[in-house]
Amino acid sequence: MFALFGLVHALTACAGSTVGGSADRRHGDLLETGRSDPLRAAKVEAEATIRHSAGHPRQADVQLALARAYDYHGDTSRAVEQYGLFLSNFPSHREARGALRRAAELARTLLQGEPLRWYLLGSDEPWLTVHGSRPVGRGASGLVVMVDGEENDESLAVLAEQAAVAGMRVVLALPLSRTDTAFDPLDRHHVAQLAYRLRRAAQLPIAGFFIGEGFFVPPRTEHASDRIHWQRAGIQAQAIAAALKRVVDEVSAPGLLWMVAVSPETVLRPADALLTRGQDIAELVRATPTIRWVIPGAREPERPAIRSRLQQWGVDPSRVLWVVSPDENAATGVLIAGGPLP
Repeated sequence: MFALFGLVHALTACAGSTVGGSADRRHGDLLETGRSDPLRAAKVEAEATIRHSAGHPRQADVQLALARAYDYHGDTSRAVEQYGLFLSNFPSHREARGALRRAAELARTLLQGEPLRWYLLGSDEPWLTVHGSRPVGRGASGLVVMVDGEENDESLAVLAEQAAVAGMRVVLALPLSRTDTAFDPLDRHHVAQLAYRLRRAAQLPIAGFFIGEGFFVPPRTEHASDRIHWQRAGIQAQAIAAALKRVVDEVSAPGLLWMVAVSPETVLRPADALLTRGQDIAELVRATPTIRWVIPGAREPERPAIRSRLQQWGVDPSRVLWVVSPDENAATGVLIAGGPLP
């Protein structure tokens, strides 16, 4: 068996001084099927050494060097696996942050398509606990994280990177306002501040954003005549839809996913929703046609009618997501995109 120091040296030499390199080198002769070479021997010996040398002070270095060797030579799946093992075994290692960043970068290249299911994560629920309970095993492959409190970019980046290594994407639901003043979609300053904060958060390794029903406000014309009330309600709903479009347009980057929550009543009883919620689904769809519509609290018998109504407004059924929770009052649940319930 190689000495641990020798293993680190062999793997580091095979991986080069940096991770990456040309395609020819990344997929060169060293990884050809059936060929015997020092890299393959070092990998086999390293994997055996890691299994049988628990507690050795150089074990972490061997584990990390093995991950980098796979990475350098283009074996992305094995590299992510080995980076993940290194991070699991040595979370406080001096190289852990860089390893996590690189592992997440590789892992995102393996994620194909948009998740069919998302786990809605409460702000006080550590995602690692959720991952430990295996929501992925129930079909969830994404996290919608309800951020409450300070928006720490580094913490959010770490969360998104950890999720990527675990095979999941992250969508953020940030507070609409960072002050004691309630968010007002009709206030251009409020909308501009929200767009700024989301644009900054979009620089993180996330999949997109979730906008809750707090973005909408009912008409403020309770004492006006019926005709004026309806006119003002319609104008306000148009203005709110335009504000949402402004946020999406100012923030959006290629591939960024947007989820917006609207009530079942907004779809099934649009006149009532216009007056009581400030939501006009027709205006919203017209303003932001690529958004995923999240429908919380929709009962099973209502869902076919909701799908049908949304299709009439030109919404693809695959863009409709349901919030499903065993407890109707629970803050968390599973968003399921357009498919049957588990």
